[in-house]
Amino acid sequence: MNIVLKWTLLVCLSAICSFAAAILSQFAKPAEIAGMLLGIVTFIAIYSAIEHWALKKNRALFLQSLKYGVIIKIFLQLVPAIELGAGWVAAMLIMGGTDGEKGFLTTYLMTITVGILLSAIVFLITSVCYYISRLRASRG
Repeated sequence: MNIVLKWTLLVCLSAICSFAAAILSQFAKPAEIAGMLLGIVTFIAIYSAIEHWALKKNRALFLQSLKYGVIIKIFLQLVPAIELGAGWVAAMLIMGGTDGEKGFLTTYLMTITVGILLSAIVFLITSVCYYISRLRASRG
């Protein structure tokens, strides 16, 4: 499967609950939706670049662990506290607790911040999967 297509699917699936929550919490103007979509595209590019790097470095185990981490994170969307918590932290960091004008740039920066926070969770899961895989390989 094409790398960009694969990460488009995985990142979009991973972002769907955050996207829906943002729209329901009054981030529904066209400029705000465009900011969220650009944020999602940014993470598609980042994860695609990570895979390109890992393929060049022959890091198959890392790629497998990363894929598992993202898939687990997709299912973690069923725990709304994670998504809502990341959104709340992003709002506090970017908007400083104000109810000011959101717009394109603010929404993009909030999307990037939420993505970074949720990516940290993905990389923690990836690290655990990677460690378990290496442990199994050394025993097998």
